[in-house]
Order: sequence, then C-alpha cells, then structure tokens
Amino acid sequence: MNANLENPLIKILIAIIGAVALIIVAVIGYNATVKSALLPIQATQTAEARLTAIAMTNQSSSIAATETQTAASLSTAIPPEILGIQTRKTGVLPDQTIFAEINFRDLDGDSYLVVYEFVDTTSSTPVNIGDDQIFTSEELQIAGTILTIPWYCQGQGYTATFNVVIKDTSGNESNKVPLTFDCT
Repeated sequence: MNANLENPLIKILIAIIGAVALIIVAVIGYNATVKSALLPIQATQTAEARLTAIAMTNQSSSIAATETQTAASLSTAIPPEILGIQTRKTGVLPDQTIFAEINFRDLDGDSYLVVYEFVDTTSSTPVNIGDDQIFTSEELQIAGTILTIPWYCQGQGYTATFNVVIKDTSGNESNKVPLTFDCT
C-alpha cells in the first residue's frame, strides 16, 4: 500500500482532487453570497408605518394606541446639554477679542448648530451674532467637548448678552445658558 502512495501519478491525482474540491467549495460560497446580495429589493415602509404596524399587531389591551402616544414612546433621542460657558479676553480695546468656550455634550452625537438668542445690550448700535455650525465629531460630542467662539468688540464701553442654545438633528434643543460679551 505504501508503494502506491509513493507513485508520482497518485500524488498528482490526489493534489488535483483536493484542488477541485477547494474550487467547488469556493464557488458554492461565492454563489450563496452573490445570490443573497442580488435578491430583489422589496418596497419598504417608513419607520413610523412599520412601528405602527408592529404596535397594532401586538396590541393586547382594548385601549387604542394613538399616533402621538406611539411616536412619543418610540422616541429615544437625548437633547444636547450645555455644561458651562467660560469667556476669556485677548488684546486691548478697541481691538479686543473675547472668546466664549462652550462646554457641551450630546449623548446622541448629532448636534449641528449653536443658536444665539439676543437678550440685551448696552450698545447704542445694534449688535448681533450669527448662528454657528458644529463640525465636531460624534465621538467628541458624546464624550463632551468645547466649542470656541470669537467675539470682536470693535469698540468699547458696551456689553451684549445672548442665550446660547445647541440644536441637534433629532429636533432637540439644549438648555439655555446666558453668555455676556463684556467689552468694557
């Protein structure tokens, strides 16, 4: 029996059979993967319609679920939270710049906008500040981060106060925190 296994033709035949077996296994695996990827895509429902259908089929009480109750109970979005605001001044009036450092976190990581709501000013001319886009990564928002916003005094002898609010893509708003730029 050992003499037959040492025959070069038998070794070649065994190698060919092994290679063919590997090729067959690879082709079967490839076809299974391709077939599942090429299945026709069926029409999809909106998430609300799908969840409403689930809620209606699993309803065990005689109380009918309303659309508002279903939407409210399914919402898991967490609003952003402003943890604090620090200011620091650089330069000398009238060319002084004040930097507001807004410390916030968003456990969903989907904050996108800082909004400034005007409260009061001692300036004789109108003051305003445009909203700021948030480009901080989801990971940093979840961990907590600081946004630095500059305010250029361009004059002296006034203060300007705004309420700062952070908005996220889920429609949530953070707590309002007052911010005063003191250019005196």
